[in-house]
Amino acid sequence: MRHEPRIQQLPDGLEKLGLHPFHLPLGVHLTQDAHGRATTDSRCIRCARVDGFPCLVGAKADAEWAVLRPALAAHPNLALMTRPRVERLVTDTSGRSVIGAEATLLDGSPHIFTADIVVVSAGAILSAALLLKSANDTRPGGLANSSDMVGRNHMRHNNLALIAFSREPNPTVFQKTLALNDFYGPSEH
Repeated sequence: MRHEPRIQQLPDGLEKLGLHPFHLPLGVHLTQDAHGRATTDSRCIRCARVDGFPCLVGAKADAEWAVLRPALAAHPNLALMTRPRVERLVTDTSGRSVIGAEATLLDGSPHIFTADIVVVSAGAILSAALLLKSANDTRPGGLANSSDMVGRNHMRHNNLALIAFSREPNPTVFQKTLALNDFYGPSEH
């Protein structure tokens, strides 16, 4: 996604300072003209909502639009359940293959969901917690944890707010196209 004019001034100035700004990778289905505007055939209309909000036109390449909706449309035997709480993963008798998930439904009743393929996709921390909670006789340290490293060494995601004051107006609609990593360095250890 191209920078809007006011944002483009920032990497230009940062490069003059010897820094290395770059375009932030974004998962949107956007076709742009020479000025960075959405073309008439673009799914993304480059609105101000390209952020943590649901996309109203289905142009974000997020799990909902890239995976869930196409899978539900292509396979009538699929159903999407929201809010069951997965307690642990169930393995076959060898303890090597996941064949299902134990869950608690909204009404509090227990249920085991089984499938030929089970995908654990609960984010870095919750996926690790689920693998650890799924320990069994064959895998007493948790599933996929023969190294004892599951759940360790997560990188802390630094959220930083940078505030700049300018006398020049900033008419930018979507400003999150710029990234800068110049201030990350090697640790002492």
